[in-house]
Amino acid sequence: MTASIPAYSLLLRWLLLAGLILFGAWVSWDQGILQNILLSDPTRITLIIGVTFIAASGHCAFRSLYLSTEQEALQRIIQALGLSDKPLNKGSN
Repeated sequence: MTASIPAYSLLLRWLLLAGLILFGAWVSWDQGILQNILLSDPTRITLIIGVTFIAASGHCAFRSLYLSTEQEALQRIIQALGLSDKPLNKGSN
């Protein structure tokens, strides 16, 4: 018997990580740490890094959603072919 993979597991993992990051950002904002960092940076590179991080995180969200749907499609194909109890051939060793 093989362990089943939860539906959209990659997306759920990304959502968990994004939630933790957002909570940390909210706590930092509430304590005034982010304001202090942004106001004390004369080059504004901190803002550029933050915007780049947000854009990359959004890209990761779309990719994890895409890969999760592909993983679900693969699971449906495996179940349709009746291969769910057999190990997949991972190549010759």
